[in-house]
Amino acid sequence: MNHFESGDTPRGTTEGMESDLFIEKLKPDLRMQVDLALRFYGISKDGLSREDLNSYIVKWIQYDNSRFSADFRRALTEHPELFAEYQKDPESALTAVENILYERAHDHRG
Repeated sequence: MNHFESGDTPRGTTEGMESDLFIEKLKPDLRMQVDLALRFYGISKDGLSREDLNSYIVKWIQYDNSRFSADFRRALTEHPELFAEYQKDPESALTAVENILYERAHDHRG
């Protein structure tokens, strides 16, 4: 079981797909990475299985020798206000983080 799965919560809740995926049980920084991964691949949480979710997350984390996950940590360290903004306005914060991550990825490729 990877660190994105809670494992201790029974499956089959009726609270909606996000609850079925147990995303709300993740730490906020991991929720941000889940959101970033899904946005990167253009995937909606609706109808997504936990297995598929995990697959997209791992794929995003491993992308370009873990460039995005490393730059994500660096971006939060350099811009801690983005974490606070994510709590208030997730869309705005995610867009700002994406701009940092994908600009850095472009810069690394030269």
